[in-house]
Amino acid sequence: MRSIIIRKILSFSMLGITATGLFAQYEPAVFDYQHSYFNNGQVLKAESNLMISGTIHSDINRVEILLFDSENINKPLYSNLWKRSYESNTNLFQIPFSYYLRGNQKYDFIIKYFVGVKPEEKEKLRQALYTVTDEYINQSCFVRRKRLYTRKPVKVIVNELNTMLEDGLNMYRTNYEGEFSTFSGLLLDYINNITDKSLNTKESESLILYKSDETGKIAAYLGVYEERIERLKQFIHHEIDGLLAPELLVCTDTRLVKEYKTEKVRGEIAINAGFGAITLDNNYTRPALGASPFVGVSVPLANGAFGSRFLGNSAISVGVLTNTFKDRNENIVKGPVFNRPIYVSYGYKVLKFFRINAGTAVVQVMSPNANASGVNTFSFRPFVGISAEINLSARMGNKK
Repeated sequence: MRSIIIRKILSFSMLGITATGLFAQYEPAVFDYQHSYFNNGQVLKAESNLMISGTIHSDINRVEILLFDSENINKPLYSNLWKRSYESNTNLFQIPFSYYLRGNQKYDFIIKYFVGVKPEEKEKLRQALYTVTDEYINQSCFVRRKRLYTRKPVKVIVNELNTMLEDGLNMYRTNYEGEFSTFSGLLLDYINNITDKSLNTKESESLILYKSDETGKIAAYLGVYEERIERLKQFIHHEIDGLLAPELLVCTDTRLVKEYKTEKVRGEIAINAGFGAITLDNNYTRPALGASPFVGVSVPLANGAFGSRFLGNSAISVGVLTNTFKDRNENIVKGPVFNRPIYVSYGYKVLKFFRINAGTAVVQVMSPNANASGVNTFSFRPFVGISAEINLSARMGNKK
């Protein structure tokens, strides 16, 4: 009997092997530049990958899209970009947006358009960065008692220089993946090596002429340290040159889409139909088994689009077995709902439409000699099964 039941369950599960593979699909979201909306003003598809596209001028070489929660715009939730390939003259950008939007929510989008920077514009940028970093170094270094000091800890100075660099290059991109990097770690070591340090041999030799001239010696010290500061500026200039060496792009236009809505979606609930088995007695060494089709409903423990994969595939199921049974003692094993056993189980989805279930069935055991008014004994019995399920929210469509 048990082998027959097992074969039935396995035969039912083999139906899932013939299911075709499913591939990730992108829902179209066409951006209208003039009106700053998608798909002619329609709400965006929720819980799906989007393919955002739009028209561009031929001189646009890069498009970036940033997604923000409308209630928290401090940090983007997701971003992606499109870059023009070499020798391409397309007037259309397409950006895969692999971030699931939640249903019935509002999001902000920022779309940035970039063009190439001309050589003369790059040179102006270079000189501007030279000027602002030079001025900062002049304010951060000073000479006292024949030593060169900094007004702030060296790490703070390097951090502030990096902030200045990031602010100055905020609207620029290089033509390779990634954003601008910061100053190298060598800058920290360089500043440490020239501040609060005694003169080296070469610098000391330049002061021999002023051995008996204190006024001249002070001026000479100042000259030595000014030379150190100039070398520091040149070091920073060299690092800036390295950062600006690749081809540069600059943001020439930005579009803001405020509080754009997504579609309303139903909570997930599914109908299950399958084949399972329960134990008919309390003999756990060699239990008698009863097999039956069953039907029920299941509710996932988490939204599969946002929760972990494990929780998204997990569900609590409740249902009823369609058969009644007899145990070894000819007792009738039925249940409290339409005289059929009911079950509560944990289920895990193993294929797109199939779920393995394990839980407990509530049964009533009645002696064959009992009359209709006889007392039935309630009992809990282990339950296992496999089922196919239909997602009702998917079948009925999204609620508009």
